[in-house]
Amino acid sequence: MTSVLSLRNTTVNLIRPSRDERYMKYARAAAESSTCSRLHVGAAVVSQDIVVGTGYNGAPRGIEHCVHLDDSPCRLAVHAEVNALLVAQVTIGADLYVTHAPCYDCSKLIINARISRVVYEQDYRSRSGIELLTRGNVTVERLRS
Repeated sequence: MTSVLSLRNTTVNLIRPSRDERYMKYARAAAESSTCSRLHVGAAVVSQDIVVGTGYNGAPRGIEHCVHLDDSPCRLAVHAEVNALLVAQVTIGADLYVTHAPCYDCSKLIINARISRVVYEQDYRSRSGIELLTRGNVTVERLRS
C-alpha cells in the first residue's frame, strides 16, 4: 500500500506493508525466540486489528531445550500456534499468522479455538493441517513475500 504525504511543496511516497505483511512480522519476530534447533516457527493471534497473543516453538517451560542431529520431527517442542493460543485471551473470529503452515494436531486446536483465518508463509512437510482447516471452515491463505 502506498500513501502520499504532502508537506509544504514536498511530496513523499510512503510505502506501507499490507495488513497481512504487518502481522506476519509479529510471527517472524516471535520465531526469533524459538528454542528448537531444527526449525524456528512463530505465530501471532490478531483480533480486531490487535495482536492478542504470540508464541514460538520450543520445549515446555522448565524443560531443557531440544537439540536435533537430523531433520526428524521434534517430539518435545510445543508448537508456536499452541503457545500463541494459550497466551491469547480472545480467539473467537481472530486471525492467526504463522511462519509455517500448521500441522494436523495444531489445526485441530485452531478449529476448536474458533480462529476464522490462518495466514502462513512457508509450507510444512505435510498439507494435512491445511486440509483439516479447510474442512473446518477456516479460511487459509499463503502470504508470499
